Amino acid sequence: MRQGKPWLSMPAVLFAALVFSAVQGVFGDHEIMAAEAGRSVKQTADKREMIVETEILPEEWEKYVPPGEYKDQYGKRYRLKEWRTEPYEIPERLEKVERTVVYDEVEWEDQIPEKAVIDLHDDAGDRRVRNEYPILRMSRKGERWLPDFHFTAVFHSYDSDYYRLGEKKIPFNSSKPELGECGRELLTEIGADPERYQILDFAWQGEPYYDERGNFCRDALVTGKKKVDEYHVTYGGEALFYKTEGIKSIAVYRGFDSVTDGWEIAKEESMEFEDSSPAEKKKEGRWLIIRNDVVITISILLIGALAALIIAGGKKYGKRKGVWK
Repeated sequence: MRQGKPWLSMPAVLFAALVFSAVQGVFGDHEIMAAEAGRSVKQTADKREMIVETEILPEEWEKYVPPGEYKDQYGKRYRLKEWRTEPYEIPERLEKVERTVVYDEVEWEDQIPEKAVIDLHDDAGDRRVRNEYPILRMSRKGERWLPDFHFTAVFHSYDSDYYRLGEKKIPFNSSKPELGECGRELLTEIGADPERYQILDFAWQGEPYYDERGNFCRDALVTGKKKVDEYHVTYGGEALFYKTEGIKSIAVYRGFDSVTDGWEIAKEESMEFEDSSPAEKKKEGRWLIIRNDVVITISILLIGALAALIIAGGKKYGKRKGVWK
């Protein structure tokens, strides 16, 4: 026995799929608009009206005016009907804080501050927090030599035949201090690490003088180089923004009375769908407009269209079987 053909043809199946897609667009419309970032959007009992709640920054409180028109992501436009402002509570908020400070030319690690002051600003309610935070972590990025190391050595009894530095005797020389062999001893005297500091030159600094004890003295300028490091230090902790009061705008927008009003008119050139040029963005926008028009038109006739399709298909099937007269 030959099996009969399905009573629903391929065009009918495609039509039903298009209707199903349109229904999804209609019933999903509210959820998408309610999920807009940066503001609260909801629909009133009157389906043509939308309520848009917007937090107003403190610097805008006196001059803020909501936009005269609201447009959803489908291109439908709503005009401002009325609006007002009202206070609302901004709850307290705990925020994790981290700030990295770069310290250049660090001679030794103990020079790095154990704490750092961090200022924070929260736009909501114009809240400000200023706290000290400890070191969370730090790393050394590199080292180099700097030629700006210097200190002053004082020669007592300047007119003596020689001077003593530890176990070493330094001959008297009125032109230049004889310290060429005493570099390590001099660094030890000032508590400097010979691995990180080097002495390169000596010179008399100023004229001889008498100190408070009556000793005949003269200062010598000792110059050299030092090894420094670059440290990246991260300070941090938690900052508490206490609850405060803000102001928000509550704007009511109303759509156009006609179901076909409020939709953007597509440009003629965007009809060329076979073009694969970079105008893809325009073609996509045209498709969205067409799809939304279909949503509105088909959703109105949805029940009747499906009923007519089923009846027509049933009659055709009944004629084959001898059921319908």
